[in-house]
Amino acid sequence: MRNIFDRCLTNQCNRLANFSNLSKQDLMTFQSSDIPSMTEIENNIM
Repeated sequence: MRNIFDRCLTNQCNRLANFSNLSKQDLMTFQSSDIPSMTEIENNIM
């Protein structure tokens, strides 16, 4: 479970890296694109 959360954080960071004005809400919210797919979880994380 920790690995999945870490992957979500990494994906979120990569997505937000291109923005200059981030709100607190931006930093606290995962979007669906931040959450790894089941295939990615099975192949890369576990």
